[in-house]
Amino acid sequence: MKYLLFSATFFLFSTVSAQVLEVEHRNFKVEDTLIPFRVKDKWGYADSTRKIVIEIQYDGVDMFTDGHARVVKNGRVGVIDESGGYFIRPEFFSIEYDEGMFKAKRDSLSEWLYRSDDGSFVNNPADATSDGFYGFFEIFDEPDVDEGGAGQKVFYQNGKAGYFSRKFVNDKITTVDSIPPLRYDSLKVDFDETILMAYLNGKWGVISNKGNNVIPFVYEGMDGPNFYEVIQARKKGKWGLINFSNKVLLPFDYDKLHVDTNVRGYIIYKKGLCGHFNPDTRKLIAPKYLYVEGFGFHRYSVV
Repeated sequence: MKYLLFSATFFLFSTVSAQVLEVEHRNFKVEDTLIPFRVKDKWGYADSTRKIVIEIQYDGVDMFTDGHARVVKNGRVGVIDESGGYFIRPEFFSIEYDEGMFKAKRDSLSEWLYRSDDGSFVNNPADATSDGFYGFFEIFDEPDVDEGGAGQKVFYQNGKAGYFSRKFVNDKITTVDSIPPLRYDSLKVDFDETILMAYLNGKWGVISNKGNNVIPFVYEGMDGPNFYEVIQARKKGKWGLINFSNKVLLPFDYDKLHVDTNVRGYIIYKKGLCGHFNPDTRKLIAPKYLYVEGFGFHRYSVV
């Protein structure tokens, strides 16, 4: 079986934080009919011979599923069909789908809207097309708590974000940490449940799960923390890495960053090229490669 190697990347941009949420590299078989294809910093689709089938015009693209694919254009998410026509125009903050059923948000604080048969979006999922939609209607008000475990929940009330965490205490589910929705425009909790990324007055910072300030609100974007116990932050349009003490581990010099366990660290991107940074060893490989790929080891494609 012959394989062609493509670097495929799907981006979802937040209109609040304007940050890259997902980057993925894959190998695709030659029988894949439409394959994400990049020219400089824009994406389209090509066939297995690298002939462009759908115009190179998008900031990011996804693989096709059941004849549709999410795309990002001018920082907004939409969906196209295999002809390149818009099934959903790129005017949303986020879109989720499964086998022809779509729900969308216009911004990070809004409620989900559901696509109906005529292409309009409705508030009530009962009025939307429901075939093949696996569980996306189940939007829980309470966090799931497994016995002996914990559950965290960011919630919104009157346009402001709050947070609470619950655990088993004396065989009962008890709220152990709580922040009321009084001041923050957005909150995000990730790998470390003791701290939250918070958005306030147009800037990102970090607070504890008890509401105390940890990192000042000076950043344009933020993502993480993760198992490396570092935070991706953006300043003056560039990304870098900081620790929980706000110490800079990787300078704010990169177009985007992606944490990847396969390459044991971060893939770092600059001017269309990529390199690698390991937060544990602080080893930096400057961006000079077309792609970085690894499954327990590193392989580089040199320009």
